[in-house]
Amino acid sequence: MLIESGQLEQAAQDAFEPDLGAGRFLEAIALATDHFAQAFCSQYLNKPDPLKAADYIQRADAYLAEAQSISAALSHTRVRVKTPEGYAFYALYPEQYRDAARFWAAEHSTADLHNAIVLGIRSIGTSLSAVVSAELENAGWNVRRVCVRPAGHPFQRHVDLCSAGIDATQHALIVDEGPGLSGSSFVAVAKALTTAGIYPENITFLPGHCGAPGPAASDEVRHWWSRTPRLCVRLEDLRWSGHSLQEQLVAETLRLCDGNEVAGIDDLSGGAWRQAVFSDEKDWPAVCALFERLKYRVRLTSGAAVLWKFAGLVPREDGRSSAQATLEQLSARALRGWTPAPLGSTLGFVATQWIGGEIPTLDTALTSEIGRYIIEVSGPVLSKDEQQASTERLRSMLIVNAKEGLGSEYVEHATELSDSAERVLCRKPLPRFGDGRMAPFEWRMLAGRLVKLDAECHDSDHTIVGAQPLLWDVAGAGIEWQMPEAEQAQLASELVGVVGEVPPALMLFYKAAYAAFRFGQVSMCLSMRPHEDEARRLQSAANAYSTALRQCLQQAATAAKAFPCS
Repeated sequence: MLIESGQLEQAAQDAFEPDLGAGRFLEAIALATDHFAQAFCSQYLNKPDPLKAADYIQRADAYLAEAQSISAALSHTRVRVKTPEGYAFYALYPEQYRDAARFWAAEHSTADLHNAIVLGIRSIGTSLSAVVSAELENAGWNVRRVCVRPAGHPFQRHVDLCSAGIDATQHALIVDEGPGLSGSSFVAVAKALTTAGIYPENITFLPGHCGAPGPAASDEVRHWWSRTPRLCVRLEDLRWSGHSLQEQLVAETLRLCDGNEVAGIDDLSGGAWRQAVFSDEKDWPAVCALFERLKYRVRLTSGAAVLWKFAGLVPREDGRSSAQATLEQLSARALRGWTPAPLGSTLGFVATQWIGGEIPTLDTALTSEIGRYIIEVSGPVLSKDEQQASTERLRSMLIVNAKEGLGSEYVEHATELSDSAERVLCRKPLPRFGDGRMAPFEWRMLAGRLVKLDAECHDSDHTIVGAQPLLWDVAGAGIEWQMPEAEQAQLASELVGVVGEVPPALMLFYKAAYAAFRFGQVSMCLSMRPHEDEARRLQSAANAYSTALRQCLQQAATAAKAFPCS
């Protein structure tokens, strides 16, 4: 309820201006988020008070009903409800901010005036700021909560902040996930606060991690981050009923695997899984650690192991939790024999059996099996709007990455190929892809059957890809396995019974887009200045994707002629 109310508040605040007749509408929604935050916090007291929580929920519902009645008088406006990325992809918990607010209040208990303004940076800052405000109010502080949307270039954000109600003696807490590549959003809010009269020494950052901003941070931004107090509760320091996340996962593993004892737990995040898969480090593939989800392996004394992977905390449109949706998706695929059956879930994590073994070798039979997997896990046919939006995203990304990676002389080829693909796709709806990761190291042979590992959560991730036709997975398999042309043609032929004949040049567009995307992704990770061995692997991968992209675009002028023009 807290997360969904925060999403609604974000969408409404992005769409409406308070002084244009929507003031009470926005206020009612914000009050609903505040009361859901109070209910959330009341569940984590030393002695949880369910009656108190229920009262807060009832009052939150009343504010939502008020907002609904007001909305009837507003003009029809389409709002964009955004996914709070930390909750969805990066195992960021509102409990971390609850604890951070509690620690901050304890550190400032001797302040002359207990007045604070809490500024949440939209999107995720709506619900996070509500949690911080709730904890401060519970500690006796007079709190005003404001949510802002920084604007401008992603690495040079700025914020317009109304100074009404801001007192120079107030303490200000800026709340968001991050810092990211530049850390400029936090600084933009801090600068706006000082312009409004807040003393810089009264400003505190409440970020999602304790690290510094990334390589895109300016000297000014780095100076702000170095001098501004920050308070961050690390995930490993968070406790649920006195137990850490790893302890909770171990306990849940013992419950799911009754009769076993635990031999140990390994953090396999950020590419560490390669130690458990490859016997020789020289065989490690490059990984984009920035985009990996948190994952742990719990080893049992029996020799078996359970893999826990973060699936997310954000509710889906149908009301299911992310973990529940992932459980159901994996269960359906396990019935077809494609994946290990899920074992259970807790705290947004989903458990599956750990599968070891050798990575299979590519041959004709394996290519056919990969094609069959892509078809069987594909989703419903994309709507016209979805397919158009998906093509536009790939088009813009392909053109930009081709220019930056290969040079301006390839822009024309990328543009021509994209134009031709759009002409076909506008009248050829295709099923949605169901996986998104086709690399060789994600497959195993188990009892003579090809099994796909890491098959969940990639069809909705924190990248520009989004929903795409199943040709995205076909292109990904061809490039990741470095399939010869004959094998790629065979893979495409597996689709004939489902989508009909696929024009070769249409397949070329998805191959070019996939190569351009992966080139951009590994290049971004290279910019994060990884250690020497990882940088070498990433550079090798970037070169391979760049070569694949160049080969696709060099064929573009000829391939485009294969598209129907009408």
